Amino acid sequence: MLDSLLIKNYAIIENIRIKFSDGLNIITGETGAGKSILLGALRLILGGRADTDRLVDIEKKCVVRAYFKNIPLWLKPIFDSADLYFEPDLTIQRELLPSGKSKAYINETPVNLKTLRSISSKIVDLHQQFDQLDILEDKRQIQYLDAFIGHREQVKSYRQNFDRFMTKQQELNTLRQRSVSELKEQDFLKFQLQELKALDIHPDTDERLEADLALLTHAEDLKNALTRFNYQLNETEDSTLDLIRDTVHTLHRIESLSPAFLDFSQRLDSLGEELRDLTLVSTELSDSLEVQSNQIEQMTERVNLLNQLMHKHRMADIKELAELQTTIEDRLQSFRSIEHQIRELEQELELLQEALQAEAENISVQRSKAAERFSKKVQKTLRDLEMPKAKFEVAIRRMESIGAQGIDHVQFLFSANPGSKLQLLKKVASGGELSRLNLSLKSLLASNMDLPTMIFDEIDSGISGKVALHTGLLLKELSENHQLICITHSPQIAARAKHHLYVYKETINKKTTTHIKTLDSQERIYNIAVMLSSDPPSKAALTNAKELINY
Repeated sequence: MLDSLLIKNYAIIENIRIKFSDGLNIITGETGAGKSILLGALRLILGGRADTDRLVDIEKKCVVRAYFKNIPLWLKPIFDSADLYFEPDLTIQRELLPSGKSKAYINETPVNLKTLRSISSKIVDLHQQFDQLDILEDKRQIQYLDAFIGHREQVKSYRQNFDRFMTKQQELNTLRQRSVSELKEQDFLKFQLQELKALDIHPDTDERLEADLALLTHAEDLKNALTRFNYQLNETEDSTLDLIRDTVHTLHRIESLSPAFLDFSQRLDSLGEELRDLTLVSTELSDSLEVQSNQIEQMTERVNLLNQLMHKHRMADIKELAELQTTIEDRLQSFRSIEHQIRELEQELELLQEALQAEAENISVQRSKAAERFSKKVQKTLRDLEMPKAKFEVAIRRMESIGAQGIDHVQFLFSANPGSKLQLLKKVASGGELSRLNLSLKSLLASNMDLPTMIFDEIDSGISGKVALHTGLLLKELSENHQLICITHSPQIAARAKHHLYVYKETINKKTTTHIKTLDSQERIYNIAVMLSSDPPSKAALTNAKELINY
């Protein structure tokens, strides 16, 4: 429950602290005294829009702090998901800075507005005068029926599964769009890959291809040169090797006579050995230069093709061309992966849809069973609110396909007068009728709503007299299990208060400020008597006020 509310520097409120009790808290006061300002400050706690125009002193920040007690334990998972420490006693604070920025805190921990709203909306239900128009929306009407049935967890589970279904459906649509848009690219890449594969690129050998081709192109000249080398060195009558052998043989006889001849003889002998080895090498090289008639032509064609592809793809060398082939193969594999993902998602969505359909059918059966019972209870409550001839009915139409709310389209039908046919609520209900109908619904659903605190702003709009009296009694009954805070102009409703707060304003030195005080029993009688008549009230009004309080 909301224990107290502190407001500083907001509109015409300088600094007030409001203490609330459990049960029915009534707030009354003159028009313009600041009752709506209190709700404006409370809306900040609920994550409402912050506006610097509401600052009393534009040099100071505005602070609104709400203290809650006995927060239900089922809220703990929400705190955990927001990485907040859960305590039964809760403080929510909102600050509005002169710069226009606002800050929010839960138990002194900074939070964003999304987190603030997710928690505060589970603690406080704020029903304002124009919020009753929510009941005219089809999506709200089906929520009222579900709340009456009490299958919240089942509906929540269905909605989570439906959201998952829609997320998967969006994933599938995205993949299908990608598949279509990449079809042309896929065909082009297949053509490129076919071109590259046709060459059967081998970087290690292909990179040497041009050098090998240059060698083979000059093979004949090289072979002739090597043949002449061998011939001159070894095969003529006065071959070089024979000359060296003869000279070395001669030098052996005199090499002992002079160190110079010895050195020359040794060097010449080594040269002969080297030349004999070179003849063997030249023979091997000459043999390696045997070229098939079409080999040069084939190699030339391959070099040209490789150069063309490198130029086409702007590759610097054969290695980059081979890497391009790998990249294209990986890209085509990703296309095949998309097709595989599409097939898997289609199968998953088919199973999800079957499960959703079954869930929706089950929920629909429960709605159909409860609709008549719900309608009768609403009508009974409306009779208590002085609408004895009112008719209310829940119309359920089956939709062609499942949606976020299931397979049902729910609409409230209403007739306030005898003889009038039931029509859509939004077409026939007046403001006063909507006010009573909304209160009737909330009183029925309160036991299924995990809201510790409910706030009503001018729930008495469009009603008076006996209707207002029964409205007060209904609020009193509702407050037995919920904390209610109700702003009202109706003395009949105010008389039902357990805790009565009075809002007033004072003007001192041409400055007007709002104040609030808790009324004792005598002050309550006086205040309600004023609401019944005038200020000061008559004796009859005072007597009437006492009777109302004791009713």
